[in-house]
Amino acid sequence: MKIVMYSLDGCGHCDVARSYFIENNVEYTELKVDRDISIDDFLDQFPEQTGFPHIVIDGKMVDQYKEHIEMNTMLKGVSL
Repeated sequence: MKIVMYSLDGCGHCDVARSYFIENNVEYTELKVDRDISIDDFLDQFPEQTGFPHIVIDGKMVDQYKEHIEMNTMLKGVSL
């Protein structure tokens, strides 16, 4: 399973998602917008994205408002 989280510095929701992954020993890659990827490149890839964090699991975007439920569902098969 490949998890990528796009985040921003100072983003409280990003901190919560990061803590969730760390506390549950879930391997993920974090890309910070404006450090690891430019805002222009990010918006080219995800033009409809309006909030952070932006989480992609196996190529599927996890909706920011349903992310906790969807992450738990998608991660059920992950060995913790």
